[in-house]
Amino acid sequence: ERAAFVLLRGIEYIGPKILCLFVGNAGVRCVNWCPYGEIQRRLHSSDGFVGDYRLSVGRHPGVREIVFQNTVSGELVFCWMGVLMAFVGKCEAVERPRAFIGWRLGMLLCSFACCVVFVVTAQARTALLVLGIMVVCTVLFRLGAPSRKFLNAFFLVFVGCVAIFLFVYAHARDFGWYDDLNGYSQMLFGKNIDSSRGGIWEQSLKRVQGSELLGLGADASPEGVYEGRSFHNTFVQAYVQNGLAGLFCLVSALFALWRMMTPASPDPVISIALSVLVGVVVYNCFESTLLSNKLSLGYIQWFLLAFGVARSFLVQRRKEEAK
Repeated sequence: ERAAFVLLRGIEYIGPKILCLFVGNAGVRCVNWCPYGEIQRRLHSSDGFVGDYRLSVGRHPGVREIVFQNTVSGELVFCWMGVLMAFVGKCEAVERPRAFIGWRLGMLLCSFACCVVFVVTAQARTALLVLGIMVVCTVLFRLGAPSRKFLNAFFLVFVGCVAIFLFVYAHARDFGWYDDLNGYSQMLFGKNIDSSRGGIWEQSLKRVQGSELLGLGADASPEGVYEGRSFHNTFVQAYVQNGLAGLFCLVSALFALWRMMTPASPDPVISIALSVLVGVVVYNCFESTLLSNKLSLGYIQWFLLAFGVARSFLVQRRKEEAK
């Protein structure tokens, strides 16, 4: 029922948006009638599946607008990467790959185009950014054929660059380029480039002072003006709730998955799986999916990582049997 709700509401909202691309009517929007009067509330669920649909009532009592946010866009992006992994793996397994590819490649490319249109229409900046990063990394990993040592070093450097980026992002307003870049973000997406994430992170990190090693506990969450919101960053969440120990365990777990896949890096499916792990890290710099909150998306991400590890073990076993 919940999946059906998400699908129908997504179509209900995104349909008029896509129509706007053709008719040019930016004022088209989807509204339903609600008997609860002029209220505003958020739906929350244990698995986060419908947690990103905000029911907000307009100025006139009885009207509610379902605002489509980025969770379904993220799910769509990572599901498409999973389909790509399965497609490439199947091409490697069949005896006549050219005959197998045929119309399936066309369907895959059409689905990618639909995915991009869906994400752009929903104005899901994080999903769009991560999709681009995963596609670029897949091409680079495949064409560059990097060694295992290079890939392991790449991950460590990548984590360091992510940490620097998050620091800059949280203090973006202090830099001279903020106004110009924020203007582009407002023009394209109607949102500030940093939204409220910087404030949430700054406040949350200040609360940890004195409990840096083990954190504040699993029930810790943003407070004050940000009460009831997520951390919008899995790594900040891990640090606040479980301290440096928890953050180290999380990063170590991701690095362990990376190292499990790198021995089979020449395999095209592994190139995609490594790109997915890069995308997972980037996505969780802006959202919380791996540990809580948007677990419907987190389950997909964990599954794709497990798929990559299983594929790596399969490739390594085939090499040993061939010897």
